Amino acid sequence: MPKFSLGQVVMTRGIQEAIEQHPDDWKEKIRGLKNIDWSRENPEWEGRLLLNGQMVRLAKGIELAANTILQNCGIELSEDRLKYESK
Repeated sequence: MPKFSLGQVVMTRGIQEAIEQHPDDWKEKIRGLKNIDWSRENPEWEGRLLLNGQMVRLAKGIELAANTILQNCGIELSEDRLKYESK
């Protein structure tokens, strides 16, 4: 099985969700990806993909990071996506 970076996994999850929510205009929606600060120094990743500055590979963190991507693309979080925020 090929190895993927955590960033690729998260981006794929966010795009998958964008396609599911917006099947007709998902390409337009994901244009916001270019405006995301993908660096580790971006405080948006702390508590999602980073804990105290260290990268973590937790399923919840991947889903939370996907939420960050969706929000940065202007996509409203579904009820299912919001559940990750409250756990």
